[in-house]
Amino acid sequence: DSNVRLGLEYSISDRVTVGFGRNSVNKVYDSFIKGVILEQKAEGMPISASWVSDFSVYTLKRPELPMNFGRRLRYVHQLLLARKFGSAFSLQLMPSLAHRNLVPTQGEPNNLAALGIAGKVAVSNRVNLTGEYYYRFGKDLPGYNSLGIGVDIETGGHVFQLHLTNSNEMTPSGFIPSTQGNFFDGDIHFGFNVVRSFQTGKKNGEVR
Repeated sequence: DSNVRLGLEYSISDRVTVGFGRNSVNKVYDSFIKGVILEQKAEGMPISASWVSDFSVYTLKRPELPMNFGRRLRYVHQLLLARKFGSAFSLQLMPSLAHRNLVPTQGEPNNLAALGIAGKVAVSNRVNLTGEYYYRFGKDLPGYNSLGIGVDIETGGHVFQLHLTNSNEMTPSGFIPSTQGNFFDGDIHFGFNVVRSFQTGKKNGEVR
């Protein structure tokens, strides 16, 4: 089955971005806020750092359970530590804490810590190879760690992102704790994103 997420992000300032999305998987509505803490500079600061808090609501009907609003909530908090090594390679570490008010089984933890690592290699001015992996901390956890590899293609006005992953959910509160497929056993989903940026404001007296 195909899974779809429609999302909109808005930069309130150079350091603060908010976003909202709707997912077809489990009919999840998600939102996030991201704040830039540090910016990498050629002389001085060696890394960039940002904080992201993700909030989502699971709205799929569960007639077998008394699903009040509180049981539908999920949260993820992440610290993004990134460094650009020259023009061709970037690396990011993502310490993460996921919380689900309702878990599938009694033995699963409501809180789950994970460490993500992501990388990007520039093949050309418009093509990048990407990868992402999340290691979950804990014993006898159900499911698998999330793994994805992909390619980004910039066309000028749009960015097309093609990727292969063992996760079918598209938000951190979904794919960090709930990935069910084993990438190396062939449980792979093919996905693509289309990203378009719009700018508002004035430049040289003209609205753009």
